[in-house]
Amino acid sequence: MTLPRNYQKRLQRAYPDCRMRWSERRECWLLERRANYRRIEINPAKYPAEAVDTFIQHRDGYYLVGFYPPARLPGVDRLVEYLRANDPDRLDLGPGDAVERAARLAEAIEAREAEQLAKARREQTFEHSGAGADLYDSLAWEEGRRVAVPREAAGL
Repeated sequence: MTLPRNYQKRLQRAYPDCRMRWSERRECWLLERRANYRRIEINPAKYPAEAVDTFIQHRDGYYLVGFYPPARLPGVDRLVEYLRANDPDRLDLGPGDAVERAARLAEAIEAREAEQLAKARREQTFEHSGAGADLYDSLAWEEGRRVAVPREAAGL
């Protein structure tokens, strides 16, 4: 398979250490990023036939970032936007060494996840879901009592 015209060039203009490569073995597109660690000695005899992509990545000094089925290859602009949104180097993590910055990033992610969990819990209560009113009306209907009818449904 071939990439759309100028896809690789536009991707590498924004991220020079990234590349998109077609995997014959997996039959999908592989987004790979250049590793910033030293390459290990590559011995092709150690890799089974299923690991040909891993061998190619190690040989060239890349690692796998993501994979995309042929029909779902994102446009290069959308891919670059996604990479920028999730790039820790572009986030404002403050001064300090890499460990301190990573700790601040982890704390921010955990705080965001805790807030999302708290919001989900708040929205699952009877008060916020409207389920309490439905249950009350169902019980009142079964007991033959009055039920709340919306003004629009009553024709008023």
